[in-house]
Amino acid sequence: MIKNFFIIAYRNLKRNRIFSVINILGLATGMASTMLIFLWINDEMSFDRFHAKEERLFQAYREELSNGHSVVMEKFA
Repeated sequence: MIKNFFIIAYRNLKRNRIFSVINILGLATGMASTMLIFLWINDEMSFDRFHAKEERLFQAYREELSNGHSVVMEKFA
């Protein structure tokens, strides 16, 4: 039964080549983007986790007002 699924999938890929390529490239791009976002979030959340007293560490930001709105300019680590 699973052999039939692969045969049908192969035939559909062969019949609709351009549509299949667009779908596969879109899927690959989406998966790569998701992985990169996950890695970035994981890196940001693990900031200074190797210290013995990590709960006592803080990050300092410089905040400025621009046109009446608060804007975080930079992070001091």
